[in-house]
Amino acid sequence: SPAPALFRFDIGGRIPEGAQDLAWQVFRASPESLPHLGYVGVSTLLAAAVLPFSLRHRGEMLFFALAAACCHGLALGGDAWGFPFAVFLLPGNFALAVMAALGLERLFSAERSISKRGPMGPALLVAVLGGVLALAALKEMRVAIGLAVSVVVVFSLLRKQWVGTAGGALLCLILFWDLSTAHTNAYRHPFVDAEQWGAEQGTLAEAIEHEGGGARVFVTQEVLRTHGLVNAGLLGLFDEAGGAGMPLSKAAAPWFEMLGAEEDAGAAARMLDLMAVGVVLVPGDEAARSLLGGTLPVRNLDARPRAYWVGKYRRVGDIQMALATLRGDDFDVARECVVMGEAPEFLRADAVQASGADAVAGAAPSVKIIESLPERVVLAVSAGAPGMTVLGDTFDSGWRASLDGERVPILQVNGIFRGVATPAGAHTITFVYRPLSFWLGFWVTLTTLAALAAGATWTLLRRRRHRAR
Repeated sequence: SPAPALFRFDIGGRIPEGAQDLAWQVFRASPESLPHLGYVGVSTLLAAAVLPFSLRHRGEMLFFALAAACCHGLALGGDAWGFPFAVFLLPGNFALAVMAALGLERLFSAERSISKRGPMGPALLVAVLGGVLALAALKEMRVAIGLAVSVVVVFSLLRKQWVGTAGGALLCLILFWDLSTAHTNAYRHPFVDAEQWGAEQGTLAEAIEHEGGGARVFVTQEVLRTHGLVNAGLLGLFDEAGGAGMPLSKAAAPWFEMLGAEEDAGAAARMLDLMAVGVVLVPGDEAARSLLGGTLPVRNLDARPRAYWVGKYRRVGDIQMALATLRGDDFDVARECVVMGEAPEFLRADAVQASGADAVAGAAPSVKIIESLPERVVLAVSAGAPGMTVLGDTFDSGWRASLDGERVPILQVNGIFRGVATPAGAHTITFVYRPLSFWLGFWVTLTTLAALAAGATWTLLRRRRHRAR
């Protein structure tokens, strides 16, 4: 069951082992290994340190300080009574973040006095705390600490509206820099030695390149269970198909189930062909164990290209019908494909689909990958008849396609892949990934920025009118 993995915080980061380790983690990340789960950032700590000098936020300060202390204390409980107490690090860090926000308000409130004390006390405290943090932090973080302390001290003493605004913006940039530097970590399998694994992967990548010449790689379940090569392709060593075998959609679930069926090796081999898998990693012999981490790359000579053209198609209603068609003995993966749903009129009207004759007339069709990026793929297609251009990449509703600059629908082809109905002739097909979440985030961000700009403008105009009176 995957449920226990949801509470394995030690996979994504290092849990504090005691009170001293927790205090160390709060202001020090660990770029050389897994990140410290207690880390909150230098800028956050510096901003929270000035909150005690604000009379208006004394109640909030006591509440969130107590909440942070209690949550971080509970986080030290480990796995007592079978409960992952490390989850309390999240609300504890959130409480520190709220204190930092209130502290920034104290620092950057211009032309008014929040408390009877001036800004000199908070500024001095921040400078001292920044010096202590700089001594304990990594060398890469000391520049960010120095800049953050300078910004806080200078802009808290020069209490002008424009100075506070500029200081807040600069401190936000320093915060991004701080976090990006602090979390440059090596995420790895929790049960595999990182250095040994990296050395083995380098040798393995060379063997795959020699065997397959940059072909797509599939890692068998036997290798996954014993050698920790889950999603090894994310490190850029090779193009991996299937990842850890975890389906990301309802259509992909039966696909991977058939791929792992030991009783039907022929169907599994056809699945690999359609996935454009040119190399399969299998458990190796003694020589492979000593050189390649126990794996052996095997060349798949029947693999389809990642992008290709076919002149025939069969229309089915769902993924189960598609899989049944694909595994049939009469299905030719080199000449036809399976389409889920409706095809365009010009392709449905073509006599090729009805008669089963060859659609290719004249020169052989060709498909070349012009550009290949994670969110953009460009194909150059040339064929003497209408047909289907198949891209052996996962189908998803977030992908958009254009044919010679004109928007065209993407068809779900061969169960889980993408296809575009292509007229005769030479064409350029462009795939771009723009999911609904992207546009929602874009418009929410744009609306928020517009609202903030309008609010700031209205506030400035109101203050000028007030001064004019």
